[in-house]
Amino acid sequence: MAGGDQAGLSAIKEDLFNGAVCLMTPTGETDASALVQVRNFWAALNMTVKEMSPQEHDHLVARISHLPHLVAAALCVAATREGREALQLCGNGFRDSTRVAGGLPEMWQEILIQNRVEVMHTLKYMQETLADAADMLEKGDPIPLQDFLKLAASIRHSVASRGLTDE
Repeated sequence: MAGGDQAGLSAIKEDLFNGAVCLMTPTGETDASALVQVRNFWAALNMTVKEMSPQEHDHLVARISHLPHLVAAALCVAATREGREALQLCGNGFRDSTRVAGGLPEMWQEILIQNRVEVMHTLKYMQETLADAADMLEKGDPIPLQDFLKLAASIRHSVASRGLTDE
């Protein structure tokens, strides 16, 4: 789980794999000695190696990789639906929220299609969450909205405290 929105030789970073998570998805047909060699290879690059089934991988990665990419892409499209004038006003929030939308469209199309069942499932959670937020705004009651924002901030801080951000 390393990389960014840039591709090619100019995107190479010496510390790209430092502390990143490597997900290995062996099956019953996986050669045990090959698995050890591959695990040792990634560990030598200073990665945290985790092992899980291919199904668990698809389930979890849909939530923390595929959904964020799709949401970032949707944010770009939604923000410009009435024209691109607002882009002249963008600051760090929009830039940071949409960074992953700059990834290779061909690669992400394939990823999203290949894992579409799990992505659709988690996209429904996102739709429900956005509907909840819209309901909070419609009602104008600040308490549930503040609780929602506090929960989100807490989750974000837990990610940042693990060193998974550029902060």
